[in-house]
Amino acid sequence: MDVAVAYASAAGVDILKNTLNSIASWRSWRKRFLVSIDFGTTEPSALDRLRRLPNSEVRIPRGREVLGRAALAPRVPFHSKVWIFYKSRAKTPISVVAGSGNLTVSGLATGSEVAAAHTWTTSPRNTPRSDGGKELMDWFEQVWNGADPLDAILPSYRIRAGKSVMRGLPPEDSSPSAHAYAQASALEGAVPPDLTARLASAEALYVYVDRAIRNRGQGKPGSQIDTPLGVSAFFGLSTRRKPGVIGTISIRAAGFTRVSRTIRVGSNGMDKINLPIPGRDGPDTYDNTVLIFDRADEIDADGNDVFNLEVTNETGLRRRQALATAVVPLQMAGGRRFGLFFGASGGP
Repeated sequence: MDVAVAYASAAGVDILKNTLNSIASWRSWRKRFLVSIDFGTTEPSALDRLRRLPNSEVRIPRGREVLGRAALAPRVPFHSKVWIFYKSRAKTPISVVAGSGNLTVSGLATGSEVAAAHTWTTSPRNTPRSDGGKELMDWFEQVWNGADPLDAILPSYRIRAGKSVMRGLPPEDSSPSAHAYAQASALEGAVPPDLTARLASAEALYVYVDRAIRNRGQGKPGSQIDTPLGVSAFFGLSTRRKPGVIGTISIRAAGFTRVSRTIRVGSNGMDKINLPIPGRDGPDTYDNTVLIFDRADEIDADGNDVFNLEVTNETGLRRRQALATAVVPLQMAGGRRFGLFFGASGGP
């Protein structure tokens, strides 16, 4: 894997490591990182973490030149953001991702970034030069060969970065969604880290319910639903993996008084949301409905976040979709649909 980015943060490197650790061969990959120190924005600790990755080497484009400049301001900034993936001993890439994001939480998850990916489905050795893959590889090699080894730059950069007036521009994302992303790990059966970030920052969550779990005894309507492991991030709770209660929230069903309900990880490895009791704190049934959870921007007397619950149908869902600036439709492994609203309004 060859990577060229303008900026890197320690939290961004942690995301990279936590995500790719799920690939069995990750430790044996050859990893080369070109990371600039322009303007003192890259965190020295990020560079140190990158070089400590297994089979990894880090170089700094025009590193000595930048160290000799006031405020670490380069004559020509290094602003590349490209990821090149190879098969062992391949002469050309098998996949390239190029875009606007750096090796930071903002760049990888929560910022307004755009990227494009190209993957070769035929043998890399048969890839024609004209499609750009070989040219990109040649560009990386040229920059790599001219870049300064990290060991020659890092000691002085630690000192200069701390004094640079421009250090931290642009700042790393410290929002709750960025924190949730940075803490997430790629686990089978759980929502992926990028979805964790979206859950934590979405305005509303919707879930289709065919039949609520019959947790209240025979003949009584259920008050519990299963959602993928990690959906708890939407409710501001941890994305724990071990069975047990994750935390408590307040839910106010339309037309009813708010009540405290728990979310827990079940023995089936899913997040179980306990809903207001049917017929007492909520509607008579949750079967064959669409549930829409909205952030109420309130905190109850016990310090729990409050969420409004709209129990609706397909028509009501379409109405809410029309009011949102963005909709992310998703599907559980078993086929049940759920999704997220951004910029949503019009909830109960």
